[in-house]
Amino acid sequence: MKKLPDGWRFCSLKDVVEPLRKITYGIVQPGIFTPDGTLLVRGQDYSAGWASPDSIFRVSEKIETPYRRSRLKCGDIIITIVGAGTGTTAVVPPMFDGANITQTTARIAVASEKANRRYVFQYLNSRFARREVYHYIKGGAQPGLNIEDVERFKVILPSGSEQERIADVLEVWDSCILKLEQLILTIAERKRGLMQQLLTGKTRFKELKGERWRKVRLSDVFEQVTRRNSTGCHRVLTGSAEHGLIDQRDYYSRRVASDDVSSYYLVKRGEFAYNRSSSNGYPFGAIKRLDDYDEGVLSTLYLVFRIRDGAPVDSNFLDHTHEGGLFNAQLSRLCREGARSHGLLNITADEYFSMHMDLPSLAEQRRIEAVLSACDREIELLEKQLEALKEQKRGLMQKLLTGEIRVKIKNTKN
Repeated sequence: MKKLPDGWRFCSLKDVVEPLRKITYGIVQPGIFTPDGTLLVRGQDYSAGWASPDSIFRVSEKIETPYRRSRLKCGDIIITIVGAGTGTTAVVPPMFDGANITQTTARIAVASEKANRRYVFQYLNSRFARREVYHYIKGGAQPGLNIEDVERFKVILPSGSEQERIADVLEVWDSCILKLEQLILTIAERKRGLMQQLLTGKTRFKELKGERWRKVRLSDVFEQVTRRNSTGCHRVLTGSAEHGLIDQRDYYSRRVASDDVSSYYLVKRGEFAYNRSSSNGYPFGAIKRLDDYDEGVLSTLYLVFRIRDGAPVDSNFLDHTHEGGLFNAQLSRLCREGARSHGLLNITADEYFSMHMDLPSLAEQRRIEAVLSACDREIELLEKQLEALKEQKRGLMQKLLTGEIRVKIKNTKN
């Protein structure tokens, strides 16, 4: 890093907190839910935006009182210190004033006379702070940070007025990012509504209303694929709820399959797969199509299938049908029946293909697919814009937080 501008300095995070409210974690064993108890904030409550207070755990006064040192005030910063989300930060909103935290979260109460808390929050979301997290994080099954490590985090501090202006600039970018995220959520919600209407026939296209839908068994539409991996393919696939069938190394950062995958199923582009060994009903939404590769291999725990030759069905329409969860009720019934009959939530191929679906004409399938795919394209475009905006903010932060780019200070004189 280049030399800091005159008047700027390094300090430790512990140097900017309130003397009587040091950096600390919260309640270790919260006990049972107490309806009239104190709100207890967990990482899951703020990691993807603040949850509603109605959905937050509450802890009894008896358990909470000994941990009054970790109570929150509006404007405090909290940071996850245990688990996969280690380093995630949030600012406490007014509705959580007086709440407490668990041992997996630390509170940072910035003293206004020592630093601008909005600036410190932005700094804790910068690449510099991420480096501090990576430097101090402890490995193992549950990665985490000690409070002493958090206290040692280095912070670059400009003058007070420049901290405020830097925070102002970065919050403008945050506002734009938030609006784009909300727009994406709105379009995704609109698509879910369209799926429920179009894929069930509740909403029809005017010119196609006269065409009847047919009830068909899945065995009329699909045929099972049981080809083994005789080609020596080594791209081991796994099902991702968000990304479909992807290379296992992209999902786990390594391949977790055995070296010998000759007994695996060989799956080709456009074919579908369903993880029939999932437990607790999780298979819902786990029916995925291979789109990203010409071929790959899947464990025999999956049920692999393709559209029958000549079947009057559009592959993209079926992909949306799977995404829309139209088979969930039938899958749930099969899982419950399987659990009662042999103790395993394990759907056989015959059971799977015994399910049925309401199928519109090929023309209507393609009209439905066109509408839903247009939503997908719009979301994909906005997500690319969102990532570009976030990257631009990261680059701007790099320059603002080191003084490479300076902000103009407001003149407060008359």
